[in-house]
Amino acid sequence: MGTIIAIGGMEKQIEDIMGICRKIINQSKKEKPKLLYFPTANNDNKEYSEYMKNFFVENFLCDVDILWLINQKPILNDIKEKILNSDIIFVEGGNLLLLLKTWKKYQIDKMLEEAYQKGTIMAGISAGANCWFEQSFSDSVKGKEFTFVKGLGFIKACICPHYNNEKRRKCFNYEISSRDDLPNIALGIEENSAIIIEDNKITMISEDNTNSNGVHIIEKN
Repeated sequence: MGTIIAIGGMEKQIEDIMGICRKIINQSKKEKPKLLYFPTANNDNKEYSEYMKNFFVENFLCDVDILWLINQKPILNDIKEKILNSDIIFVEGGNLLLLLKTWKKYQIDKMLEEAYQKGTIMAGISAGANCWFEQSFSDSVKGKEFTFVKGLGFIKACICPHYNNEKRRKCFNYEISSRDDLPNIALGIEENSAIIIEDNKITMISEDNTNSNGVHIIEKN
């Protein structure tokens, strides 16, 4: 089974979480890991995707490929080959519903599960962190400020990124304490922090020189 690394967000830019990104790369135990970057949640933003590619190449010597699913018509066999041959999957933040809908359209959810089971590292930020969990607290549903969205379910828990946002935190805490249809374990991940789940072991990491209080693990009962 693989590893989930869920990042709660960043203050401004990817350089703010350099230490967390280094942890993701080191987790692969390879000098030049193959990293597959998913920009789906931010609508395949080309300029930002190239910026992220350069970030991982220049700072960590990764072999980076970008999986375009919206602006280019993908070939299913090519998608599966890229996913299964990657050491690290890194999923960008943005619109969680767009991400999950697009993945289901191309059956990428099943490909990712296969890669996860064989040991691939699954990482992501904000919506890219939400997607791995059974339930996630999201702002991507039209007409609702925050609500739960069902994810891939690799981890049987609820997750709330940007947990340092007071309004989001209060809404999340209220929902998990008042509903019976949610997993018993809830995770609130602040910006500049991440949670690593590997072989049912949990590790928390926060950037140095940050105001983040890290990761909050809440047991409903």
